[in-house]
Amino acid sequence: MPAATTPNPASVPKQEYVEVNATVEYCDISKKVISKKIPFRFSKTTFDNSIYYLYSIRNVKHGTWSVDNNEFTVVLTSSMLDFDLNSKLMIDSDKNHQFDNQDISAPLFQPFSFKGNSYELGQIDPMEKYLILQKTNVPVVEIGYPAPDFDSPTVDAKSFKLSDYRGKYVLIDFWATWCGPCVGEIPTLKDVYTRFKDKGLVMVGVAIHEDPDKVKTYARKNDLNWFQICQEDNEIMKLYQVSAVPTAFLINPDGVLVNQGNELRGENLKSTLEKYFKKD
Repeated sequence: MPAATTPNPASVPKQEYVEVNATVEYCDISKKVISKKIPFRFSKTTFDNSIYYLYSIRNVKHGTWSVDNNEFTVVLTSSMLDFDLNSKLMIDSDKNHQFDNQDISAPLFQPFSFKGNSYELGQIDPMEKYLILQKTNVPVVEIGYPAPDFDSPTVDAKSFKLSDYRGKYVLIDFWATWCGPCVGEIPTLKDVYTRFKDKGLVMVGVAIHEDPDKVKTYARKNDLNWFQICQEDNEIMKLYQVSAVPTAFLINPDGVLVNQGNELRGENLKSTLEKYFKKD
């Protein structure tokens, strides 16, 4: 087996950016010229010793959403003048009057879970004055609720069924070989796998938008010795309502989702796992 390799820091994309407001003019469907002040993001990305300068438009709308007699502040963002498949919905779920890593952030046109229910876009006003979110029957993906079960072959032609690992902690890591931050997480993932696998930790990587053979080769070359799944239809990604990578979920021995997000990244992942294994 080839020696394990450590990702070259120069091959991990690094980005700096600044945001400014700019007034733009564009035509609506009636060919009427509309003037609008929109945030522009100017970014500088360094990758493989090359520098790229880009700009993007961010269309932002603020509003409120009433759920079970509770009102929450919401923000819609889009990289286009109109809301498209890249639009995102953010909800101030903890009502602390700011949007942070603890709040909901989901693609507008994808189901998301909130307060024990799953919702999807029901209707959006063509004039962008309102939108209607409606309940949907997709599984709830939320801390404190059972993690959706799945059964899939691995890139090594083995079988992985989540519910087969009741009694153990399971870390699901959504990642991709083309994702710089994902590659940057690999040393930490290898460390925690070595430290906790004999204590009852099961790890499974779910590669998205990838070729299975490429993932298999990459995993072997870099000694990613935990389960690796790569589905061409990305059904597990959709099941877990994942909109960006890296994204990780921690499931307890009872099959309940107990942690996700930044607490499962970098050094936080080590301290988070130590906390759960000390409990047991």
